Amino acid sequence: MAHEPSKASQAQQEADRGDPGAEPAPGAAEGRGGPHEAAERLSPMESFREAAIELRRPFTAEAIKWKVQSNFGEKGCLVVGYIDARLVIERLNLLLPHLWYDRYTPLDQNWLRCDLTVDGITRSDVGFGAGKTGYSDALKRAGVKFGVGVSLYAIPRAELWRDNHGSYLNFRKYKNKKGEEVVEFKLTAAGDEALRERYSKWLEEVGIPLFGQPINHGDVVGSVGDADLSPAPDVEPGEGDEGAVAQLLEG
Repeated sequence: MAHEPSKASQAQQEADRGDPGAEPAPGAAEGRGGPHEAAERLSPMESFREAAIELRRPFTAEAIKWKVQSNFGEKGCLVVGYIDARLVIERLNLLLPHLWYDRYTPLDQNWLRCDLTVDGITRSDVGFGAGKTGYSDALKRAGVKFGVGVSLYAIPRAELWRDNHGSYLNFRKYKNKKGEEVVEFKLTAAGDEALRERYSKWLEEVGIPLFGQPINHGDVVGSVGDADLSPAPDVEPGEGDEGAVAQLLEG
């Protein structure tokens, strides 16, 4: 007499075959790749139009890194969130692995232009910095024009003050080689954790409704990331630089 497989065995076989009628695996999250959930499995898409919404989805709290952008004298500083260029590459490879490529053109010793082509559409932007720093910066800026990382621009300003956030900041004042007085702030581990928690709250309340569920690329807190880049891998143009950047792009 032939042995009949159990119902549990049949269900497992259906799940393994990807049977549309199979029940979802236990613990499968409807949130699709949110923080602390299993990485979402997305299939490559056949056009930018199809992938556009997915490209602009945010990143998990573990993927976001933080740096001091500027300071308010000795009183405090402005902190911004950024992603590694690796995450731009991963997002493109995940969704459109066969439909994108990038090219770079040095503009001068400080600026580099990235021409990023996705599904036959080319969009360009510039990066600042020597070596790989400039390539990373240029790719991230061009990627934003396709939606990758655009959610970072919607995060509220993070202003940290020595009086109110002392445990979040390391402060020092020193003279550089030119004899100029320099004020420096750096985030502590507690500051990094506090900003990550703040981002998670923003993601739940604002980010997900605006940009969709985050895609988990497998990042963990303290991951190496772009380890071979300088400490400031993402430089924003200062006030009044917009015209210079436009000239570089047009040139």
